[in-house]
Amino acid sequence: MISRKTIFFIIAFWAAFLPFHAKSQYSEAGIFLGASSYKGELSHSLFSTNFLHPAIGVFYRHNWNRHWSYRLGGSLGKVSGDDAESNSPYEVNRNLSFYSSIWEVYGKFEFNFFPYETGEDGFRFTPYIHTGLALFHFNPKAELNGEEYELQPLATEGQDLDGSDSYGRLKMSLPIGGGLKFSFGSIGMSLEVTARKAYTDYLDDVSTVYPDLVQLASAHGPEAAALSDRTLVPPDPAATIYPGKQRGNPENNDWYLFSGITIYVRLNSLLKDSCLPFKSRRY
Repeated sequence: MISRKTIFFIIAFWAAFLPFHAKSQYSEAGIFLGASSYKGELSHSLFSTNFLHPAIGVFYRHNWNRHWSYRLGGSLGKVSGDDAESNSPYEVNRNLSFYSSIWEVYGKFEFNFFPYETGEDGFRFTPYIHTGLALFHFNPKAELNGEEYELQPLATEGQDLDGSDSYGRLKMSLPIGGGLKFSFGSIGMSLEVTARKAYTDYLDDVSTVYPDLVQLASAHGPEAAALSDRTLVPPDPAATIYPGKQRGNPENNDWYLFSGITIYVRLNSLLKDSCLPFKSRRY
């Protein structure tokens, strides 16, 4: 769930700067082309080149004036992680990996630091920031003996062994990012990087502790136990991972990232800047 602090931050931040007496100005439609990545238990950096994947998206943007707009869109990407790429001996020995598609829809507010208008010679460039909320779907998977398995139904951390529910695969996230906009006639382009704080720690199917593998195999089959504990060298030569041993870190939720370029076209005209405190400026 999204915390009250996060909701308060979004409302307070945008309420302080939202345009007053805004009138309809102009709209744009565009595409996003870039890359996606993730940060969590199986990759410690959003910018790791080991786990970059192609990403695409579409969006609609309505510009209130030369500084403020809102944007609605959808994105598709892939995230992955693998302990084999880690510098930590413990993580290499843990030997976990995953990959997942990310389907996302979002709504964002954008703020241009300089007055900007697609198609107007005097307002061709600006840095910008944006934030909002997103709803995304993920489905972590892994391979075992050449076969692909969906990890959530296997309850690899024993989520349903005590009668509790497994994690959901439809979650909210908080986009935070920005970039640079450029205008070339009625066509615009931007370079942008946007990180998403996911309101789940199971994007990679790794969060808490190892379950009782005998119970897990009985409930979900031997494949579930094999995908839960993939340790190369068990801590006790006579046993596999002890139930309750740490598998992940539940204190920190996962993140994912979309970065790349957007290309967009202006759909209509009529721009009258009525945004305070910028209204009195001479553009």
